[in-house]
Amino acid sequence: MEKVVNKTFQNERILLDGTSWNTCIFRDCEIVISTGVIEVHSCEFIGCHLNLEGNAANIGQMINLFSAQNNPATTNKFALLVGNGFTLDFVTQYGLDSSFPLKNFYSMDINYSDFIDYLPTIKDELLGQDLNDFGCISKYASKYEVGSFEESQLRRFLAMSYSLFQLKVNQYDMSDWKWVKWLRQNKNELACAISFNYDVLLENALNSAELSYSRVGTNESSGKVLVLKPHGSIDFDVTQIAIEPPTSRWGVTTTLNNVPNVEVIQKSDWNLPRVEADIIPPSMENYQRHLQWVDSMYRCYETISNQLNALVIVGSSYWEVDRKEIDFFLEKLPITAKVYIMNPTPSEPLIEKIESLGLSWINFNFDELPW
Repeated sequence: MEKVVNKTFQNERILLDGTSWNTCIFRDCEIVISTGVIEVHSCEFIGCHLNLEGNAANIGQMINLFSAQNNPATTNKFALLVGNGFTLDFVTQYGLDSSFPLKNFYSMDINYSDFIDYLPTIKDELLGQDLNDFGCISKYASKYEVGSFEESQLRRFLAMSYSLFQLKVNQYDMSDWKWVKWLRQNKNELACAISFNYDVLLENALNSAELSYSRVGTNESSGKVLVLKPHGSIDFDVTQIAIEPPTSRWGVTTTLNNVPNVEVIQKSDWNLPRVEADIIPPSMENYQRHLQWVDSMYRCYETISNQLNALVIVGSSYWEVDRKEIDFFLEKLPITAKVYIMNPTPSEPLIEKIESLGLSWINFNFDELPW
């Protein structure tokens, strides 16, 4: 193991792994730990930020979970599950609709001209259709096998189109949005948030509510709220597979690489094609459920579910393709938990499922809050 002795570091990104550090000083540095194979003796860290990646991030998340379980003050906890209706609740006031990626989300400012020629099948078979977008995508997805070139084009298109959508949404202030205010009021009780959306509106709302978070199955640093995104996200990628320059990725088919963590890419890279856009298209069941980085989300939820006294469902229609996953989150709840549903007329199969588990439930209108 390499040894570093009596060194001072300032404003640097320092990877601690694989090194023995002795009597060193770190000032305003980003301290990165990935494997945890390190030795630190008599070192001083001043104004530094710790970033746990890889296995170290998983260990950090487990420490947070066990700490929460052993702290009596954290027993009154709830989980939040959001679907597309959560995003719609914010964006419709600005004339946007997150249900229509094939129609540029009804925005004149969202334009695909910079990349759509790299996706000829999408351009020829999907764009310009008069049918419902999700219906068109469903028909397209059923036509091509998972892992085919055409199917990977669809996932790359969704990653790129929703990235442009998110950049447009980022222009609007959400500090007065009712869900941000509600999250801020309940910040000490929120244990976990589950999102089936590709956009990062939930993450932005948590930031606006001054709630730190970390997305399970990624290389993000540990945060107070655990966020699960089993359908993927616009800023997830498998960068362990090097395909450079980025423009050459358009012609490469990559899918379902079973890695322990996905990488969170910078906002400045959202306009680049993903190496592997691990995104579940609308109308498809989650075929990446078995991958390590996705499976870790479900194992994480299992660990904390026994301390939950409520699950709040916002903007999820209990669509057939999502039922297995939603059922999992319901089935792990303790019998004393209550389910809150933002829908004045909730799905009958959802109510049947909740009642079959012996759980109580309450529904509320789209313009209301659960409490």
